[in-house]
Amino acid sequence: MKGYWNITKSTIPITLSVFFLFIYNQVNVVAAPTRHLCRPEQREALVELKRELEVFISPFGYNCYVNGTIVTPHPKTESWEINNDCCTWEGITCNVLSGEVIKLDLSCSYLRGQLHSSINLHSLTALDLSSNDFSGQIMSSVGNLLPLLTSLDLSYNRFSGQIPSSIGNLSLSSLDLSDNQLSGQLPSWIGNLSHLTQLDLSRNNFSGQIPSSIGKLPQLTFLVLSSNQLVGQIPSSFGNLNHLLSLILDSNMLNGLLKCSHGTAKKISSVPYLLMQPIQSLLLSGCGITEFPSELLKTKQLLTDLDISNNKLKGQVPGWLWTLPYLRHVDLSNNNLISFERSTRHGGASSMMALLVSNNNLAGEIPSFLCDLPSLRTLDLSNNNFSGLIPPCFRNLKRALSDLNLGQNRLHGALPEYIFESLRSLDVGHNQLTGKLPRALVHSSYLEVLNVGNNVINDTFPFWLSSLPTLKVLVLRSNAFHGPILQASFPKLQIIDISYNHFNGALPSDYFVKWKAMSSLGTNEDKLNRKDIHAPASHKQYETTETEEEDEEEMLSWIAALIGAVPGVFLGLTLGYILVSYRPEWRFITYLKNLED
Repeated sequence: MKGYWNITKSTIPITLSVFFLFIYNQVNVVAAPTRHLCRPEQREALVELKRELEVFISPFGYNCYVNGTIVTPHPKTESWEINNDCCTWEGITCNVLSGEVIKLDLSCSYLRGQLHSSINLHSLTALDLSSNDFSGQIMSSVGNLLPLLTSLDLSYNRFSGQIPSSIGNLSLSSLDLSDNQLSGQLPSWIGNLSHLTQLDLSRNNFSGQIPSSIGKLPQLTFLVLSSNQLVGQIPSSFGNLNHLLSLILDSNMLNGLLKCSHGTAKKISSVPYLLMQPIQSLLLSGCGITEFPSELLKTKQLLTDLDISNNKLKGQVPGWLWTLPYLRHVDLSNNNLISFERSTRHGGASSMMALLVSNNNLAGEIPSFLCDLPSLRTLDLSNNNFSGLIPPCFRNLKRALSDLNLGQNRLHGALPEYIFESLRSLDVGHNQLTGKLPRALVHSSYLEVLNVGNNVINDTFPFWLSSLPTLKVLVLRSNAFHGPILQASFPKLQIIDISYNHFNGALPSDYFVKWKAMSSLGTNEDKLNRKDIHAPASHKQYETTETEEEDEEEMLSWIAALIGAVPGVFLGLTLGYILVSYRPEWRFITYLKNLED
């Protein structure tokens, strides 16, 4: 018995271990999901859909943007083999337990045609047909055929007609119908989509007023209705959108004020105001707004992007605007603003990167608080009535500032001598500036555009600018530049305008040929065709006497001009000439020709 006990005692643990291992494996086998193949009826529905659609690969090509990433389109349906499991087809996602198709992504697939009622995929939760060439109406029964749909993206197609009412029966969280040809009024049943977080209906032909029912979407974070033909006022019911982060309504025909108090005179803190605290982006360009929406904005501590350009704003730019701590981009251009309100608190605007206030009626000296925006990269104060000197404190911006446009004002004095290390574009044209070009510009190694035209600058030809490695546009016209045009080779220069100055002396006919960027225009990058530069036209053509010709050779004054040079930020070449001034008349010698004309 003693021996038996020893044997039994030693084998029990082994037996139990084997037993539990067996049970564990059995449980795992039972619990492990079995991957089901695509259901036959759903494969047939997909095959039928493929038959209805045409794959058309554009010879011009295009790129798609998916979640901010550039994607090269390709025909996904060509990989669909009828004998294969459709759950393995590109663009198809199936439920691993049931084999039902739950997601269909045919975006960027070179597809075109019309959608009929053949998408019988009742378990589908996400449908993405964006960036194709679908046309006709959106199938009216989409909301009945796809009852479980939560995400619908038909953007970047050519769908027309109205939004089908059956969509109102769905529990969508995301609806994107942007960039189509949809028309009619925005339906009030949109307010029934209570789970909606993202709604983009931009760049269509919708008309009428914005339905107040949109204010019944409590989960909405992203609302884009821009570039339509919407009229009337922004509904006060938007005050119920407590989670709204982005509101983009620009390029419509909206008018009136942004009402935040439902027509009452109560304090802003006591009512559900229009734009709630979390707002980050507010783009209301071209909405017909007549007064600065101060009560709506000054409590928006998370606001980063504000565009209320192209409206009818008047009065002052409020000082509290610069106290918003995360504000990065502000566009107030094309309004009737007259001044900046004085404010001693600008520390909150330390993150400001772009300020655009061109085409207003702003007058007086350029406000010094702009010098307290250390992150400012783009500053456009052009087409106003600013006077006085360019503020000396602009030296505080020298490290970050890349684009500065002060053109079309009444500024006087000399350009400052301090160095802008990151400057890419400088436009001070059409002012009353005097003195000489600051030699400090030679250290702005990133400078691409320099426009000092239409001032009273008295200097010689700035040959020293030829050391700038990226200079593409140089406008010196209508100043008091004088003396000879010294030989210099500008490596990247493509546009030069030195007309209406006092340059003198002879200039070799091959002078501009030595400028490599001009002589190489015609590459694919510039899309321009170069024609050989010609010497002055023959004597017979101009019918001048030999004496006159010799006199003209001596008195020749070259004025290089480029028609279509864009002031401010460099936007590209359009049409170029070298303009030669003879005493009795102007002669044009074609140098560049835009192939796109």
